[in-house]
Amino acid sequence: MTLTQTLSVLVLALLMAGFGLLSVCNDAAHQSFLPRLLPRSVLPRANARLEQSNAAAQTSGPLLAGGLVTWLGAPAAVLADAVSYLVSGLLIAGTPIDDPAPKRADRSSTSVLTEVDSSLVSMRAATPPTFRARARPARMMTTRMTTGTPLS
Repeated sequence: MTLTQTLSVLVLALLMAGFGLLSVCNDAAHQSFLPRLLPRSVLPRANARLEQSNAAAQTSGPLLAGGLVTWLGAPAAVLADAVSYLVSGLLIAGTPIDDPAPKRADRSSTSVLTEVDSSLVSMRAATPPTFRARARPARMMTTRMTTGTPLS
């Protein structure tokens, strides 16, 4: 991309891929953010307000964008959009959240391998004999790693 007001297809594709990735992250995060901010009793009302504001943005956004492009021009409208995202990000980053870190269970690699081994044992009981020959080497490997000796 140069300053000659041209945009290559590769740069456009990369920008759209980045936008799509960030949109997926935003969609997943915004659903879990509100319950951390508000008490459970007001969540339905708050979700309704969010959906109302989303509907208003979806219907009036293109109209306002067209007016902004007409009034300021396309580059300034895109800059105004970028600034609005920056302000939104700063406001979200400054929102205080009292969210304690979850307690993690103590799991060593041995316990994970033990779980894999027990899963293979239960799978062996449920699989036909023709498939058991394929599962045996994997079970022997996990058993050797957890206990040091293979099962017979």
